This record gives sequence, C-alpha cells and structure tokens, in this order.
Amino acid sequence: MRMHRSEEPTRTRWDVLLEVDAYLPWSGGSRTYYHNLYSRLAEDFGCRVMVNTSHCAGEQSFDREASHPNLCIRRRDERLPDWKMKRAPALVRKLVHTGIVAARSSPLAVHCGDLFPQDAAGAILRRIARFPLLVFVHGDEISQTDGRRLQPKLRDAIYRTADALVAANSFAHDRLASILGSTSRVTMITPGVDFKTFSPGPRPEWIESKFSLRADPVLLTVGRLVKKKGHETVLCSLPLVLKKFPNLRYLIVGDGPERIHLEETVRQSGLAKTVTFVGNIPHAELGDYYRSADIFCMVNQSDKSGDIESFGMVFIEANAAGKPVVGGRSGGTAQSIVDGETGLLCEPGDVAQTASCLLLLLRNADLRARMGKAGLARARAEFDWQSRAVQLFEIQQRIARREQMRSTVGGPSCIPMH
Repeated sequence: MRMHRSEEPTRTRWDVLLEVDAYLPWSGGSRTYYHNLYSRLAEDFGCRVMVNTSHCAGEQSFDREASHPNLCIRRRDERLPDWKMKRAPALVRKLVHTGIVAARSSPLAVHCGDLFPQDAAGAILRRIARFPLLVFVHGDEISQTDGRRLQPKLRDAIYRTADALVAANSFAHDRLASILGSTSRVTMITPGVDFKTFSPGPRPEWIESKFSLRADPVLLTVGRLVKKKGHETVLCSLPLVLKKFPNLRYLIVGDGPERIHLEETVRQSGLAKTVTFVGNIPHAELGDYYRSADIFCMVNQSDKSGDIESFGMVFIEANAAGKPVVGGRSGGTAQSIVDGETGLLCEPGDVAQTASCLLLLLRNADLRARMGKAGLARARAEFDWQSRAVQLFEIQQRIARREQMRSTVGGPSCIPMH
C-alpha cells in the first residue's frame, strides 16, 4: 500500500518498528518468515507493528489483505540489489529515512531484518535515541561478509550493540556464538509452516491437466533461480535419471537471474520435454504444486559470494505435504532435513550422487512414503508458527520493558500474556 504522507500514522505509538529490505509479496523464505511472525504478533498478542520496507509488484492487493488494526505496512523506495560501494548514496538515504520513521512512530523497540542498511540504522538509533534493538540473523549475511575487508567489523559491532538477536537457524546461532563469545542475548527461532497451505493430498487435477502429467513421476523444485539453489546440478543429473524413468517430469517453480542460463542448459541437454519452467506463482497455489510432486529436490550450494541456503524452509513445506526431499549438504540444510529419515542429503554440485538419490527414491515407493510420513510428523511436531510467535513476543516484552523503566511516556508494550 503506497501511503501518502497525510495517511501515515504519526500519532499512534507503535510497539514495534520492523525494518526489512523486502517483505511479502516479495518471494523468498525470509519474507514469509517475517510476515508469519509479525502478523501473529499483531493479531494474537496485540502488539502494534509498523513494517517499513520497499515497494514490489503486487503490493497493493497484498497490503490491503494483510492490513490489521495493529499491523501497518509502509513502503518506500526500491530494494537494493546488493551492498556494493556504489550503493552508498542509497544506503545513506535509507539510513536517514529509518531515523525519520522511528522518530515519527516512536516505537518501544526497533526490529531489523537485514544487515545493511537496516541493522546499521538500528544500531545508530540504539546508540543515539536509546531505542531497544532486536536484530535477525539468517547466517548468509555472515558468510557473505566474511571475505570483505571492513564489513565484518561493522557487522560484529552491530551484533554487539543489539539488545537481542534472533538466529533463524543453528548455522546462524553457531556463528553468532563465535562472534559474540556468548549466546546470552541470542534466541533461535527457526521458520514454521502454515499447515493450512501445506498439507498432504492427491495430485490436483488442475495441475495434471495444465502440464499433461498423467501418471508420470514428478520432480519439483521451488525457489528463486539463483546459483545457491543448485538448479543446474539437478538438470545435469536428469540424463542419468531418464535412462531408467524416461517419463519423469521436472517442474521448476520460481524465477530469477539464472533463468536464461538454465533454459539454455535444458535446450542443449535435450530436456525440453522433461523440464517446465513454471515461473512465479501465487502463494495460494504453492500447496497444490507440492501435492503434485513425488519428490522435492533442491541441491543447494554456496555461491561465489558466500551466499548460502541458511535453512531451507521449502524442505519443511514439502515434508508438510507428505513428500520426501533431496537437498544439498550446505549451509543450514542439516537442520531442515533429517538425512535418511525425512529425505536425503547429497554433496553440492555432485551430479552422480544427485542422480543416485533421485533413482533410489523413484525406484522405492515404500521409501518415499516412509520419508514423507516421517517428514510430515516432524513438521507438525516441531515447526508450528504459533510457538515461534510466542518466542518473539517474549523477547519483545523483555527488551521493551527495559525501555519503559527509563521512560514514563507511552503505554504498556503489547498485551500481557497470561
């Protein structure tokens, strides 16, 4: 929702100012992560949340549906494609803008979801205006900055400034422990699953019809078309798999900068009848795509910049639909996939091993069913969003209470939980 200045909420004191570079309907696991946490924080716990983020396609309809008396989504400027030095003027503008929004909304705490510029702006606000600061860490921002000259020092200074840090996975948690020398301010809140969207069921007829699937075995990947997702490894494994399962179909859901290269790989490998690039789809359809698959596969890897798959929520979503998964042994996937139980892990970039894992599952329907059942049970037992919202609420209560002890202005932070 593109808000005019006259519509901006300037008088209400907000409990939380959430600063993120991208928010739904931007695609990606972290965007889903934030919305599921903060929509529950607003609706279930009465916290007044302002989300300050960037513009994206489809924002007006999404913001209209997601709006709540306690949840305001405010968008300005475009998302930064990277953190290179040439982005410095845009970074400075975003830093200044964050300060202005904080001054107007007067939150009880500032929560930040991206290292630059959001975390940096939050650290400055913490130092100057004493706003309590919560910082999210997914892990890839650490691996991506490790090889830089100055960024690791700034990154570590930000983490030391924060009142609380939320690690989205064990990889991030372990790296924070190494940087800080302690986990006293660190809480691990892994992503959850929307079980209304992701649930078992038969292959939807509309997908069978749309892609002429019939009884063909179906392989599925969901994710942005970027290097770290490892689409090319799966594509290169297909000639080996097709020797035994010539009718296999591979649906690739998502879009991104690697699409042209991947389409050329498909053309050169003679896979045009096997592979379909579905592109981006409405979130409401995603569950049907998982239900249409026999195997979910994403052999993730680290790219040249150090970017990694820090958790891999898509593996849990596929498990929640009762599907076995195949992933890369990289980043945080050892936490999202229980190797040999809910799916299989293989070495990133290893075409032969990927083909071997896929053939093992394709040949053994009982193994697929057993892994899908184990994944479903684990998803339901360990990955509900409500428990994660409770964790975030408790952190907010703790750090906001410190601010209230220093100030007599404003009401209580959120609604007390009994």
